Amino acid sequence: MRGETQTLSQVETAIKMRGADVYAGFLLPHLRPDMTVLDCGCGEATITLGVAEAVPDGRVVGIDLDKDDLVAARRSAVSIERQNVAFIDDLPALRVR
Repeated sequence: MRGETQTLSQVETAIKMRGADVYAGFLLPHLRPDMTVLDCGCGEATITLGVAEAVPDGRVVGIDLDKDDLVAARRSAVSIERQNVAFIDDLPALRVR
């Protein structure tokens, strides 16, 4: 929900409706708890946050060109206390090791 602060309940509902279980269910069984995952075109991060839950000892990086979507993504991550995610809008800032 762009441009507005969401409650924890609203974030959780959005993730449930359009989250990793719904749109990335095929991927979840292949993830290990310590993996690093890149989500290209993460938008408001409903899927990204679900993937982050699946890799609690890893890290998920969401990248998107839409800065407003990333603001919403960051807010959602904070509201559900998801600390193993990062969001970037600048491809050169993504340094692969």
